[in-house]
Formats: sequence, C-alpha cells, structure tokens
Amino acid sequence: MKMPVEIKETINEKARTPRVHFATSTKDGKPNVVPIGYVEVISDDEVLIVDTLMDKTRNNLEGNPQVAIAVEVMEDFKAYQLKGKAKIFAEGKVFENAPEIQKRRDNRRKLQWW
Repeated sequence: MKMPVEIKETINEKARTPRVHFATSTKDGKPNVVPIGYVEVISDDEVLIVDTLMDKTRNNLEGNPQVAIAVEVMEDFKAYQLKGKAKIFAEGKVFENAPEIQKRRDNRRKLQWW
C-alpha cells in the first residue's frame, strides 16, 4: 500500500527528527518495541531502518516479519502508525546505502542541538 505523503514527509523531515519506535514480536507473539534513530522513507511503500545493536529485534524479524512503526512529532501533536512486513538486508544496494542514512540523521541531530 502506498504510504501517505504526510507520513513520508514527517519521517524524512530535515528541520527536526521525529520520534520513531519499531515493534516486532517473536514467533509465539512476545512483543518487543525499541526506539529507532536511523530511519528513512526510501520509496512510496518502504521505510529503511538501519540496525545498530538490535540483536533481539533482528532475531524477532528472522522468525516473524510482521512489524509496526510508530512515528510521533510531539510539537505538532501528530502521530502515525505503519504496519507491514520487514525484510533484512545484509548485502546489496540498500545495505550499502545504510551508512549514508546514518550520516544524514546524525547531521540533523547536530543541527537541532545547536
């Protein structure tokens, strides 16, 4: 399903960084939710989350690809939820572009703090 423009713009906003939480669950349904720092919309129906020290999350994804992403911008009283299936990339173009996403997000955070 095509993601609404407002959600894409909120996730990729350059002026400030929205809070994003990523929910996964084990095969038997035990939930796990983690805050995400490195996230970017990469197409009309794909959000890329860069894995940094997320062993439990990765293990959950390997057994159960069903996920949810909560996005919130408290200053604007906006919140969104996305649900779908995750795919793990350990090689290829998406994997190789991950460090650039980390760099862009780090630069946004620096701008917000100064």
